[in-house]
Amino acid sequence: MKQNTLKPATLSMAIALSLYGVCAQAADTLEPIAVEAEAQTAAEPIVQGRDALTPSSTTVADLLKSVPGADVNRNGSLSGIAQYRGLFGERIAVSVNGQPSISACTNAMDAPLSYAPTPLFERLTVYRGVAPVSAAQEGIGGVMVAETWRPEFTAGTQGRVTAGITGVNNGFALGANVAVGSEDQQVWAAASREKADDADYARGTLGATEYERNSYELGYRLRHGAGMWAFEFQRDDGGPAGTPALPMDTYRNEADRYQIAYEGYLGGHGVNVTAWRSDGEHDMNNYTLRPSTTTLRRSLTSADDRGVKLDVTRPTGSGALTAGVVTQKTEHQADISDPTNPMFFTNAYNDVERAPSGAYLEWEGRRGGWELVAGARYTRVAMDAGEVDSSMAAMNPDVADYRDAFNAADRSVTDNNVNWALNARRPLAAGTELVAGVSRKVRSPSFQERYLWLPMESTGGLADGNLYVGDINLDPEVGHEIDLGIDWQSGAHYFTPRVFYRNVKDYIQGVPNGDLWMMQPVFQFTNVDAELYGFDAGWGVGLTQALRVDGGVSIVRGKRTDVDDNLYRIAPPNLNAELSYVAGRSTFGLEGVFYADQDNVAETSFEQTTSSYAIYNVSWRYAVKRGTHFSVGVDNVLDEYYHDHLAGYNRVADSDVPVGERLPGTGRNIYAGLTMSF
Repeated sequence: MKQNTLKPATLSMAIALSLYGVCAQAADTLEPIAVEAEAQTAAEPIVQGRDALTPSSTTVADLLKSVPGADVNRNGSLSGIAQYRGLFGERIAVSVNGQPSISACTNAMDAPLSYAPTPLFERLTVYRGVAPVSAAQEGIGGVMVAETWRPEFTAGTQGRVTAGITGVNNGFALGANVAVGSEDQQVWAAASREKADDADYARGTLGATEYERNSYELGYRLRHGAGMWAFEFQRDDGGPAGTPALPMDTYRNEADRYQIAYEGYLGGHGVNVTAWRSDGEHDMNNYTLRPSTTTLRRSLTSADDRGVKLDVTRPTGSGALTAGVVTQKTEHQADISDPTNPMFFTNAYNDVERAPSGAYLEWEGRRGGWELVAGARYTRVAMDAGEVDSSMAAMNPDVADYRDAFNAADRSVTDNNVNWALNARRPLAAGTELVAGVSRKVRSPSFQERYLWLPMESTGGLADGNLYVGDINLDPEVGHEIDLGIDWQSGAHYFTPRVFYRNVKDYIQGVPNGDLWMMQPVFQFTNVDAELYGFDAGWGVGLTQALRVDGGVSIVRGKRTDVDDNLYRIAPPNLNAELSYVAGRSTFGLEGVFYADQDNVAETSFEQTTSSYAIYNVSWRYAVKRGTHFSVGVDNVLDEYYHDHLAGYNRVADSDVPVGERLPGTGRNIYAGLTMSF
């Protein structure tokens, strides 16, 4: 049963206050689970737990379809790019297990949420509306936090085993977590494997949708005095994995993630410090999972990210004041080659650096009957890139001109960004609260938007089929947002509507610059102006003790305000509703997913419209005992032929879908899964 559950935020302030309260009593009574504070907060997110995931989910991003205001841009089975209220990609700040999740692929085939593999997944937190400044350095479009399984501090052995199979692609997913320890320390390990063939749809087979991936984790946690230390390692070993909406597929994806963290109470202050590093290498080509073309290309890309963040919290009267600092540096490299011609090369990105660092101050507490979270953040973003070259420059004067212009330019850029946010919550009546938020959020351009020097489709996963070049002199995006709504709950019923408006000055979008490349117009990343507005809500009704219905609705409109056009890849208005019935240990579910037409498309980007559709899913879950359950279900029961507006266009020649047409959604999928906890 997929049910949206509103739960309190797990903020740095809440962590510190929880530790403060515990440690003030006695250091030896510290409970690590207390860091998930149960205190009310004005910035309350939506939490999707493990139970919301079904075996048919190939990526954690699938959960976003049942979160009000959220959706997923799907370029491949494992490549789900988060969207929230019309903004996506680099505009959404995503972290996994406490550290930023960085794509090694320049087209986000390894989308940030993919680093939380579904067999090991525990929960996904989506900050609804205005996210507090403490949540992320950059997050003009939203903040999402994914977590995989972690052990409790108990003596003995504990763990979880998951298994799932899917019929639509002959797929399977296996995962195992095991921990050994005591009430003061835990050692754990985890492993998962996922594999599937090309997926079927109502009228055939979707080429280049197969995938294969292995993931591993090791960790150690120690409670010492009034704090807790954590040492963690994660390895992702993936590929091949198809991305039919993009010109290449993943051949190999390897990423190592390291983290050392301390959470505790020192000298009257709550302290949270994390140091991390991730090294990712991504190998992709256009000939392993799809028919070879006359132009064979391979691209080897990498992203090395490291950083340190520190949050310090001190109670102040009716609230708490948190100060934080963070420094981060990411290095990117991308080189294109031809396996049939060792003399061919192109430095797509060379020695690119992006280093955001800064500090914030945030207060949370009560004032005049209001629950408030107010904060400001300063972020300095320093970017640079090395000189580039291509073997094509010797034969093509246009390539030489692009190269020489880029190399002659001053590529070092520094942005000084100021963000602020205010969240407020106030009771109106029993079970009813007014919720409001207002913010200024700033995002510096991505490295692709600034440093793509030759017309390519290396765009962070836009998947519109157009060729782009960057602009070193782009200004940061500046967004102002207002969010207003209520939270109402009465017994088993709830309703959480929100209306929002966001104005984005210097919104970055591709605009034709008048050049032609291989008979195609060249788009250049350009500062324009935009606005996004809409409505979303979660709701639930308890019909009887055993029967209830839960769902969500999302409506967003994105428009350019400098010209008469719409923003690209905006989710259509949609509604989901699930009727669930509990009988003893069994839970039966019937879900309907409904999407409207999307006629408000970006004509500048040659975006195609899509028609409305409805699909229905059924499920049965049987609880064997606490923590152990078996589930079976059928997604798209009627084998509906439909087009998900966010799925992109087919680029694979040996698919049953013609090249250039929109990719249809998968067909009827029978699945089964088992979860055993011990």
